[in-house]
Amino acid sequence: MGQHEADALETGRSGGIGAALTVATDTDTLNRDAALVESEARFRQFAEASSDVLWIRNAETMRWEYLSPAFEHTFGLPREAALARDGLLQWMDLIVPDDRTHAYDCIFRARAGERVSFEYRVMRNGELRWLRSNVFPMLD
Repeated sequence: MGQHEADALETGRSGGIGAALTVATDTDTLNRDAALVESEARFRQFAEASSDVLWIRNAETMRWEYLSPAFEHTFGLPREAALARDGLLQWMDLIVPDDRTHAYDCIFRARAGERVSFEYRVMRNGELRWLRSNVFPMLD
């Protein structure tokens, strides 16, 4: 052991600095996290301003994770009520019975990885309305 090392050990025993703690921060992760927060804020701002209904479903549970405010105007059901229940079954109940099987099949084709566009009808305030949905998977 050299004199410098012996002096360092002695310093540690006599109440001086005996160790150093180093913290390394991955700034790439911090930058990615900040970019993700900004991107999510931009998406939310876009979705909140859109007159089209935008939603995100969990592919495993098929429950809505996000539902834009336009849902209320288009479907006539409060967004909070829709988010609180089983979104897929509730949404299917809003579709005209003759179109339900086709809509259901299209949703599950998208769940399997396919991009799907389809039309269906809903009744809102006694008025028949035609809607077009474009559904696509979002990969992790």
